[in-house]
Amino acid sequence: MAGFSVNGGSYFVARAHVQPPLALLKKVFPWLLKWEVRFRARLSKKDWSQGGLDESDLAGQSFLNLLAQLRVVLLQDLAVLQPGNEPFCTTPHGENHRWAIKC
Repeated sequence: MAGFSVNGGSYFVARAHVQPPLALLKKVFPWLLKWEVRFRARLSKKDWSQGGLDESDLAGQSFLNLLAQLRVVLLQDLAVLQPGNEPFCTTPHGENHRWAIKC
């Protein structure tokens, strides 16, 4: 399995321990916050005209959660793929990391 022990417990991706800056997260799917606000408003039974949704939508909320997580992974991967950014993390816990993404 790609160089990892079959016994488990040894899978580790160093970049997963580094959280991208909020400013960069907001640039990926910039409309995501607007929809998260609408879904939260729906929990208070607010409809579209009140800033919520006309119907509850569990699948839609789950999709927003997925997109929020994917934007973190996307930025982590993009940081690793930037030229001259090898290695991204010099230790297993992300010390000495850099965010060299051009925005």
